[in-house]
Amino acid sequence: MPKKLSFFIIILFFSSLLSGCYDRIETTQTAICAGIGIDSNEEGSLDFTVQLNKPVEPQKPISFTQQVENISTQGESITEGARRVMLMVPRLPLWSHADVLIIGGELAHRGLGGIADFFARNRNVRHDVIVLISPYDKPEQIFQSSCPLSLCSSRGIMKILEFQETMLGSYTRMDMLHFLSRLATPGIDPIAPQVVITKDIKGNNILTIEGMAVFNGDKMTGSLDEKESRGYRFLLPEKPQGGIITLKSPFAGCRSIDLEITRFKSSIKPVKKDAQIIISLKTEAELNILGIQGKEEILTPEKIAVLEKEVIKQITGDITACVEKAQKLNSDILGFGLAVYRYMPEEWEKIGTNWKEVYPEIDYEVEVQAKIKNTYLIHKVYQPQEQ
Repeated sequence: MPKKLSFFIIILFFSSLLSGCYDRIETTQTAICAGIGIDSNEEGSLDFTVQLNKPVEPQKPISFTQQVENISTQGESITEGARRVMLMVPRLPLWSHADVLIIGGELAHRGLGGIADFFARNRNVRHDVIVLISPYDKPEQIFQSSCPLSLCSSRGIMKILEFQETMLGSYTRMDMLHFLSRLATPGIDPIAPQVVITKDIKGNNILTIEGMAVFNGDKMTGSLDEKESRGYRFLLPEKPQGGIITLKSPFAGCRSIDLEITRFKSSIKPVKKDAQIIISLKTEAELNILGIQGKEEILTPEKIAVLEKEVIKQITGDITACVEKAQKLNSDILGFGLAVYRYMPEEWEKIGTNWKEVYPEIDYEVEVQAKIKNTYLIHKVYQPQEQ
C-alpha cells in the first residue's frame, strides 16, 4: 500500500475518534437540581419533589427572591416519580448537582428499605448529598419555604448545617454514604438532622434545624432534642471541631460564661467487668473562654479549675441524656454493637443475633476531661470605667 494512502487512512481513523461525545447534551437543555424530596402519601405511592434552579437570563437585574422552581409528581417508585418530572419540565434535570435529600416523616416511620436500594444503586446522585428528615411537613412545603439570605432553600439549609456545626456545635451532618452504610451495617443505626418550618417575627415561613431523627433499622423511632444531639456529637471524633458551651456561673458576681470548644476527641470501647460487658465512653475537650457576663474576677487558677468541673458536668449530662434517649428508643446510633464486634468479636458471636434485646439494657460509663486553655485577647474580666 502506498505510503500516502496509508497516511491518509490513519488520519481518517484518528479524526473519527475526535468527533465528540455521541450522547452529549447542551447546557441549554439541562436544569440544575438543587434538592430532592421524597415522602409517602395516603394512596400508598410516593410523592416526589425536585427543586430546580432557574436559568439565569443575561442583562436581567439580580433578584433576591428564591431563584428556583419546585416540581412535584407521584409514582409507585422513586424512578417513576423522577421520570414523571419530564412531563412538566422541558429540560433534563442534572441530579448529580443535588445538595440535599429531604425525607418526609411519614415515609421515615414507614421504612426506607426501598429508597435506600435506589440511592445505593443510582450513579446519578452523589453519595455526599446531605440527608435530612422533615418530621412534620412534606418535603414540598420545605422547598417552598424561604431560607434567609439564600436564593435557594436547598443550598441555604445545607449551609446552615455546615456553619452551625463548627460555630454552635448542636447538630451533626449526615451524608448519603454514611447513612446507607449505617443501614447496611449490623450494630449501628442511622441518624439524620431534622429540618422544620418556623415563623420569623413577621410571620413568614423560614427553615431551621431542630433535633435529629433516630432510626431502628430503616424505620424512624423518635428524635433527639438539642441537648441530646450535642451529647451525640461529643462522641463522634471524626466530626469537625468547634461549638460553644454556655455555663451558668457558679460565682455570685458573674451570671454566665461562654466557652468555645477548640478541640475534642472521644472513644467508644467495650470492657468486661464482673463478666458483664460495659461500654466505656471517653471524651477529652479543650476550650477557650469566649465571654464573661459579670464583674467578678474569675480568671484565677482556682476558679478556672471550678469552671473545668462545671464543663465536665455539662458534657457528661449531654452524653448521658443522648445514651438514655437512644436506649429508650432502641436505636444504636452510637454504634455500641459495632464497638463490641470490633473489640470483642467472640462476644459478638454470642449476642449479635439478639443485639436489639441486649442493647437497651447494656451498661455504660462516661468519663470526661476538660481543660480551659486560653482567654483570647484579655486576661482579666473587662471592667468599663464608671462615669
